[in-house]
Parts: sequence; C-alpha cells; structure tokens
Amino acid sequence: MELQNSIERIIKASGAESVGVGVCDFASGIELYIQPDAPFHSASTMKVCVMMELFHQADLGELDLTDTIAITNEFPSIVDGSPFSVDPADDSEQSLHTRIGESESLIDLAWPMITHSSNFATNLLVERLGADRITAFMHELGATGLNILRGVEDGRAYRLGMNNIVTARGMTTIMSKLGRREVVSTPASDAMLEILLAQTHLNCIPAGLPIGTKVANKTGWNDGICHDVAIVYPAPRSPYSLVVLTRGLDEKTTGQQLIAEISECVFAGKLQI
Repeated sequence: MELQNSIERIIKASGAESVGVGVCDFASGIELYIQPDAPFHSASTMKVCVMMELFHQADLGELDLTDTIAITNEFPSIVDGSPFSVDPADDSEQSLHTRIGESESLIDLAWPMITHSSNFATNLLVERLGADRITAFMHELGATGLNILRGVEDGRAYRLGMNNIVTARGMTTIMSKLGRREVVSTPASDAMLEILLAQTHLNCIPAGLPIGTKVANKTGWNDGICHDVAIVYPAPRSPYSLVVLTRGLDEKTTGQQLIAEISECVFAGKLQI
C-alpha cells in the first residue's frame, strides 16, 4: 500500500533500531501495521492501561473513583520487595512530591498520571489496582501483547529486564476500543478520553498534525525510547488511532521528530489506508 511504503521510507531514513506502527481507521475498520508484534519497553504509555483498569474496577464496584489513598513515596520492588522511591528530579509532575502524608482521590491521581505523566501518581495507582489486574484487563480487551509487571522507577527490576512491555498491535487495539467507546462503558470511555484530550506533552503525534486538530494521546520516553499512542480527530473526517513505538533514537529530538513525521504522513494519506 502506498501509505505503508511511505511510512517505511520515513523509518528507514531515520536510522531507528526498531519502529512499530499501528493505524486503525474507525469508519472503515481498515488497519495498517508495521512490526505489529515486536515488543517494546512501554515507558509511560502503560499509564493508559492503568487508567483503563481504574475505571474497570470502578465499574465492577470494587472501588469508587472518589476514594482517597495516602500519598506515600515508598514502593516495593517486584524483585525482592525492597523499597524504592520516585525521584522528583525524574518526574514530570512535581506537586504530589510536596504533599507527602496527605491523601488524594483515585480520579485526581489519574489526571496528572496522564496529562503530565506523573510517575508518582502512577505508582500510587498501580499499588492500589495491582499490576496483574491491569494486565488481565488488557488481555480481556484483546491486547495480549501488553504486559504490565510494575510501576515506574523500580531500578532493580529494570536492571534485570523485568519491564512493562507493549506492542503496536496491542496499543492500537486498546486505543481503538477506547475511541469507539468500548472500554468499560460509554460514560467511562468518555471520561478517559476527556483526560487524554487534556494531554500537555504534544511533541510527537500532535506535532505532525495541522494546528487545531483534536488529539487524545499519551507519550512515553526513556533512554533511547520514544513512543506516542493517540486517537486523532481530523474533522470533518472520521477519527483514527495511531500508535508509534520507537527504539534507538534520542527520545528528546530525533525520536519525537520521527513520530511527528509518521503522524504527518498518516494524516495526509489517511483516506488511502
């Protein structure tokens, strides 16, 4: 297909070690994949999975979104249970770090987890929800390539390769279901989309789109890793989901540039998917 060939040329020119891409047009149901099942360290894209499980457990009646939990910065490593903390210097959201000993509602942790990519909020929610439950729900949604083992900044686990894993197919599956309001319920899906639409990190997929294009997205980055997963609303055309996972480029420069270029290419060629 012409669009796939164009994307593959962009990837080859970038010099990236590995790139996974998923596109799904909601109106036609047509999908396009490049390296759909290649595993990638999730970086912060796993926070979308955490949010979905939060709303799932609320729907099951196991919690209320307004329930509060204590803000404590100590978490058990999945390796041996030894404690670790989220370093404020490595966190993109700082306000929770000034509130140790206070409490916050679950829904008010979900917002900074997504919109500002708060690692601290993520770990508080993962500890409350359970990583195994998050993974189980992703698999229930049909995204068997997504495996959430832990929260973030568990250095012992990272050094042993015990990391959260995502695939382009898996992330495209859950983002497409969310865009079609098929995750938990229509009201829950609408609430999750509202959070994603308030995203503050806009240097990847949104950067390749015309100014003013509505995008619900979540980025993720780490050393040599740069990802973005999104639902794009190119009015008056129908929405589509786009997932780009990259490895082997600088996460603050060339990685973002590659994702923006792919986003621009998909937008221009969307009707020819």
